[in-house]
Amino acid sequence: MYKLINDSVIQHIESTMFIPIEEKNRDYRKYLAWVAEGNSPPAADPIPISNGSAENRAAQLLLRLANPSDPADIDEKNSLLRELGGS
Repeated sequence: MYKLINDSVIQHIESTMFIPIEEKNRDYRKYLAWVAEGNSPPAADPIPISNGSAENRAAQLLLRLANPSDPADIDEKNSLLRELGGS
């Protein structure tokens, strides 16, 4: 089994080997054959966003806005807008 790491590297789970996405790489060709058999790797893990700047907090808030009626999210949004100079 394989796992996507980013847009240029795949990891072979059993061996923990990292495989560059390069046509000349034999391990990448093995991965392509595995995919051709109907398999698909899990997506890459999301990149964590650290707390701190208003921009980072705004990005975190956007990720949480699946339920915009949450009062805590609405208060945070208004606070960030004021801090970022928005309305």
